[in-house]
Amino acid sequence: MHRDVEIKKWSQISGFFDLEEVTVLQSLAKDMVCLEIGSFYGRSTIALAEVAAIVYAVDTFKASGSGAFQEKEFTVLEDFITNTKGWGNIWAKIGRSEDKVPLLPDGQIGLVFIDGSHEYEDVKRDIDVCWPKLIVGGFMAFHDYGSWAGVTKAVDERGWEIAGPFGTLVYTKKEGK
Repeated sequence: MHRDVEIKKWSQISGFFDLEEVTVLQSLAKDMVCLEIGSFYGRSTIALAEVAAIVYAVDTFKASGSGAFQEKEFTVLEDFITNTKGWGNIWAKIGRSEDKVPLLPDGQIGLVFIDGSHEYEDVKRDIDVCWPKLIVGGFMAFHDYGSWAGVTKAVDERGWEIAGPFGTLVYTKKEGK
């Protein structure tokens, strides 16, 4: 007997991402190829997939229950796979961003959404590895700006013009190389 897969919506998934943040992120992701750094259970991943052409979801899937720390073993991978089942435009890339993102072509991503590690050095590294992947006119968005010092410092030191915050979401537009 064949059963159809129930395709979950973002609001059905546990996570730390609210309606205001989703609305803004979806407006940036519409019809774009997106790169998400930090997917956790898939709440924001599905929010992107609802409007995007493709979502590359890069994560170690070893987050603690709060998402704040990395564990030695996979902790959320099985849940992520279950939650995103049926979404044909989500392509999971399991591993660290500095290992997986360089494998993607430069200048092909319309939106990068950074919500992985919130430690300053890690956010800086995510910005550095992801920026070349963006198209000119594309957007780089950050979650937890203003609530995590590492995120805020890494974004602010770039001197970018940022839009927001929308909840704890901010973004900038890539104007040139």
